[in-house]
Amino acid sequence: PARIALVYRGEGERQSLSRQQLERRVLSLVDHLVALGARPGDRIALIGENHPDFVAAFFAIAYLGGSALPIPFRSAEGEIRYRLKDASARIILHDAAREARVLSAIDGLNGVIALSFKDALQGKPRFRSPYEGPEASIALILYTSGTTGEAKGAAIHHAALLLHTLGLVHHRLRFDENTRALAVLPLTHSFGLRMSLLAPLYSGGLSVLVPRFDPDSVKIICREEGITWLPAVPTMLAALASSSDTAPIPSLKWALSAGAPLSEGLRKRASDALGCPVYQGYGLTEATFSAVDAPPEPPTPRSVGRAAYGTEIAILGEDGEITRAHSTRGEVLVRGQNVMSHYLNDPEKTEASFIDGFFRTGDIGMLDAEGRLFILDREKDLILRGGENIYPSEVEGALIKHPEILEVAVVGIPHEYYGEEVIAVVRTHRPLELTGLREFARATLAPQKLPTGIAFIDAFPLGASAKILKRELRRMLMDGTLPIAREI
Repeated sequence: PARIALVYRGEGERQSLSRQQLERRVLSLVDHLVALGARPGDRIALIGENHPDFVAAFFAIAYLGGSALPIPFRSAEGEIRYRLKDASARIILHDAAREARVLSAIDGLNGVIALSFKDALQGKPRFRSPYEGPEASIALILYTSGTTGEAKGAAIHHAALLLHTLGLVHHRLRFDENTRALAVLPLTHSFGLRMSLLAPLYSGGLSVLVPRFDPDSVKIICREEGITWLPAVPTMLAALASSSDTAPIPSLKWALSAGAPLSEGLRKRASDALGCPVYQGYGLTEATFSAVDAPPEPPTPRSVGRAAYGTEIAILGEDGEITRAHSTRGEVLVRGQNVMSHYLNDPEKTEASFIDGFFRTGDIGMLDAEGRLFILDREKDLILRGGENIYPSEVEGALIKHPEILEVAVVGIPHEYYGEEVIAVVRTHRPLELTGLREFARATLAPQKLPTGIAFIDAFPLGASAKILKRELRRMLMDGTLPIAREI
């Protein structure tokens, strides 16, 4: 109980919590949730930056037997409102910085209660036994996107969340009580939540919570806290590799990149800058951490690793056959404890997303003779910007409302720092300026989803089914056939 579970490193602030102190916070939150009428099975949202209060709220929801609905802290009001309504959430827990946005989002949503972390932690907690319900009940709801552009909630069961994370800890990551993880990835995302918080805590180690990423500060914190494990997105690794602080981090054993494509050049630069090997992993919101390698094996260039413990990876070949034969190119399929059970409120999409028990990732890849996975392309049009999932259909839905736009297609093209950037290709009545278009969309889209470039086209390239050929648009943007206008 006296072992440290969390260390918080905010701006000019350091606080640590033992496992016993964290439990007290969890029980206090449980008391307040019960007082509000929360029951096992209720969907309870939470929004905030990386902080011990957020962690306590997440565990309180699990303790109660509820379903946690983490909402990215940069979400716009409309995004918060949609998730609460779609998931039938009864309560949303929030930090002080997002109070006004949350209160505005729930205005008109009957029965939804907002409670700040601060208020929920008042009073002396009393002990309650944790909920012991069916393993197949929903522990976590993470939102992805549907083909229509509306976000879809991926439901993860308690057993899947626990067993997959424990499998990673003991059979691949090899964490123990000496593991000290840096949690600078948002805990509202699957990568940050599972790999920088749950995995180290389940192993008996600790997690150092950092609310905002700054490369120089992160390096200082890593040295001062003796960080041994760094999960990060390529954007962060690029910033760390370019930091004016060039000294390595002696305590760091290895780092893991995921959330966006990692070039081999950046992997090597980051490894040199950090003084440790950098690996690349693979997962989706619906099938988190399907593949990953770890020390003592050296990282394999361009590979995202082997199937995680309790996970199967196969390839759906062009002939429609499921195979594990090496060098066969096709759609990557995943089956195992890490895969969601279903999409909320969408049985048709759920059924279409599985084949013979495998989840269809929409990514194109192949396996080598040792079972290592290589991602070759993405069939889906998901844009991965700095570890953030950006769904073109959502951005297109916001931009098409502009009175001057007749037709729009949003695509991602490679970007050295962010991995990919968002480009809007438009057919318009008359020319538009990117600045005006971004301002128009700012009310409904989070900042990272706004296009960083705009290209004008007279007629979109179409396929046989009259759908826009986005792969052709990417080619035209990348080879300069279609010029990109940017802000001056």
